[in-house]
Amino acid sequence: MRRQRDAFEHLGAALHRRYDAQGTPADLDRAIAALTAAVQAADPGSMSLLASLSGLANALHARALRPGAVSAAVDLDRAAAHLEAVPDALPAARPGAAVSASILAGVLSDRHDRGGAEDDRAEAIRWGVRAWEEQEADADIRITAALSVARMLAAEDPDRAADLAEAAIGLLPQLASLYAFRADRQAMLSRLGGSTGTAAALVLGARRGTARQRAERAFRVLESGRSVLLGHALGTRGDLAELSLTDPGLVARFKEARGRVENPVPGGSPPVGESQIAAEADRRARTAAVQRRRAAELSDLTQQVRARLGGFGEPPTLTEARAEAGEGAVVMLNVSALRSDALLLTREEITSVELTALAPGTVTQQVSAFRTAVDTVATTEDFAELAAAQDVMASVLEWLWDSVAEPVLTVLGHTRPPGDGEPWPRLWWAPGGVLGLLPLHAAGRRTAPAGRRVLDRVISSYTPTLRALRHAREQARRQGAGPVAHHALLVAMPLTPGLPGGGPLTQALDEVARVRSHFGEVTFLCNPEVTTDPPADGAAVRSEVLARLSGVTVAHFACHGTTHTTDPSESRLLLHDHQHSPLTVQDLLPAELDSARLAYLSACGSASATAGGGLRDEAIHLASAFQLVGFPHVIGSLGDIDDRTAATLADAFYAALRTGSAPPDTDRAAWALHRAVRGIRDGTDLPGAYDRTRNPYLWASYLHAGA
Repeated sequence: MRRQRDAFEHLGAALHRRYDAQGTPADLDRAIAALTAAVQAADPGSMSLLASLSGLANALHARALRPGAVSAAVDLDRAAAHLEAVPDALPAARPGAAVSASILAGVLSDRHDRGGAEDDRAEAIRWGVRAWEEQEADADIRITAALSVARMLAAEDPDRAADLAEAAIGLLPQLASLYAFRADRQAMLSRLGGSTGTAAALVLGARRGTARQRAERAFRVLESGRSVLLGHALGTRGDLAELSLTDPGLVARFKEARGRVENPVPGGSPPVGESQIAAEADRRARTAAVQRRRAAELSDLTQQVRARLGGFGEPPTLTEARAEAGEGAVVMLNVSALRSDALLLTREEITSVELTALAPGTVTQQVSAFRTAVDTVATTEDFAELAAAQDVMASVLEWLWDSVAEPVLTVLGHTRPPGDGEPWPRLWWAPGGVLGLLPLHAAGRRTAPAGRRVLDRVISSYTPTLRALRHAREQARRQGAGPVAHHALLVAMPLTPGLPGGGPLTQALDEVARVRSHFGEVTFLCNPEVTTDPPADGAAVRSEVLARLSGVTVAHFACHGTTHTTDPSESRLLLHDHQHSPLTVQDLLPAELDSARLAYLSACGSASATAGGGLRDEAIHLASAFQLVGFPHVIGSLGDIDDRTAATLADAFYAALRTGSAPPDTDRAAWALHRAVRGIRDGTDLPGAYDRTRNPYLWASYLHAGA
């Protein structure tokens, strides 16, 4: 019977996992049937029964939450009945008991919200607290339970709710290395998507402490809970040169262990037959056990490195955080159904500004309107449609100014354009979530007096977290300041196999030719079938690009890019061999580039997180990947860019990096992009009959990320 129960449970768990990935209702129904059979085959009072009941209740709960579910009440009642019948677990079964308690808390909470008895709420809190307090349970179980309880306590006990939420998010970084399969890592974070924003809102809504203390706590929450995968990668990177001289063996073991942990197994094609599903479940279980051992090994080696190098890879303290704001404020934005705020990190303090006009539903509507308008501008040949779409884009940028940018800039004291001879103030945006899909740097009023636009008051840059910004600055400091003789890698794809008509980028070769004029030593890669003058140094294929990156200071790509809708690690630059050997975000991550200074990604959506699911806070995209592997400055785009404008803007950007006959100074990257974008917007750098001020499509997408 045990083998039969295990087969049913493996089948049910795999079908439920496939439902989570693909959303096919029949998979969830089959999962419930298989898990019901597992419960019936389990020995009474056994650990196996506990596991099977938990899996069945979880699947029933998922079916109850399915949109339009007709049997939601029945499924919730069944799920609760199964778990309420489970006696207190023996000490050896306590982690399993925490799973059951967490699921039961969620079931009872949802049943209460759907009109259930008040006792359901009290019992949901009791079971949720029990799951949270189980120290041996997996972190994701404890996090889910604590956040569920915190939401229920928010109105009656906001201080306790804030404490629970803050503690729960503090566990999130533990999850980054424990999943052997990339899909499992991302699915786990997707399930917890939005939790960090909710926790920060609960902390800001607490009664205890001063407003400044609450802002500091919220800052720590956002730093812990955003970009968890990126944060883990940053925590295992840093300057190991000094340690390499004294203990090269430790450095070698550390890097080897890091590589094993940070390159999760791709998901592959989902199994179809029941025997295949069971075999896949067994393989996953064995692989997961190996991954946990590897994660423990990496954690131990990381501690050994930190013992030798002080705070290697650790998050910044509040004192260190304020020091990072010396060059300009960092604005961390948080959108939540509870409240929305901007956390303003300056050299002196961390404060918060509540943004009352910023609601999640409104943000989603504005993002949808902006992206639809961009698509229309990029494809339509109808003048009326073009004009209407441009008006929509402009209205979204005005809403963004009124709701976010102007309140933030006013509090920071950036209330007017700099005068002649005055230095331009710097500002780093850390938007997070859906808001990160909109160009905050381009917010402003179209017809207002000059100065009511972000571009006219500050130079904007972006960072997913303060930790990522500090990493970029450490990279820049190690390379030294000022202009240097650069070796530039230039990649052009005027034609792209597999796209309609070759997806022609008519200006790609012109763009690269203009960029070439700013550098002495250049490596040029292009489509093999395209004849160029001068001839290319090689083919623009994945292996060639990865090999050449290690020896350059500047990398410039003029090609198509795509953002994967469900797996952001698969977002890619479309090179000549993209159909069978794509250059993806995941491909870049193992690299460590010591000489890298600037990456310019003239490709659509290169700095845009996936629009769907719960992974938007993870900032998994091409721009963050290039920053992680060593480029302190990255130029990317939030969406589609105009091929006709790209060459002009790139030329203006590289010209602004130079002073007289000196080589380009990449430390001027943010200022140079700001100047080039304003030139396009104001029409000073773009010939031709374009209505520039009414067409943000030409200039609003470009952004600077990093130091």
